[in-house]
Amino acid sequence: VIRTGQNQYNCGVVCNPILSFSAVFENDFWRFGFELTLYFVNRIITKANTALSLITEDTTTTFSIDKKASLFTASYYQRLHYKTMCSAEAKYILSDKSNSFSIGKRHLFGDDHLIQASLSVSNGGSMRVLFQHHWTLKSFFTIAGERLLNHSSQRFGLAVEL
Repeated sequence: VIRTGQNQYNCGVVCNPILSFSAVFENDFWRFGFELTLYFVNRIITKANTALSLITEDTTTTFSIDKKASLFTASYYQRLHYKTMCSAEAKYILSDKSNSFSIGKRHLFGDDHLIQASLSVSNGGSMRVLFQHHWTLKSFFTIAGERLLNHSSQRFGLAVEL
């Protein structure tokens, strides 16, 4: 890992003949990053992702191209209040020419903002809920749930990170 100011570069070689390179360039108004993985045996690019974020004090807009240019995503985040944020995300999958759209809201609780609750819904009929409590900066407890409204199926998750 190489750091120069706010920018970070990663380059790694593992026991498989794979070369992985990623970099992030940023300043106070924008952030650009990419990730590229090359499998040497077949000379195939196995991963190619890139993203550009435009940042202001209350908003973040992100455009990303993932999965070797087969997934396009545009996201918008708006801070409504110092404890409340809302978001919208649109995705386009090139392989099956499908679109998806989701909107969500996150609210922070308490003066120390260690508790948060998130809710999001999508045009595909799914609803997601997340509740998270941070004990310390890197330790937290998470409860998450998802309900697919058109299939009557639901998922539930519980996680603790120490």
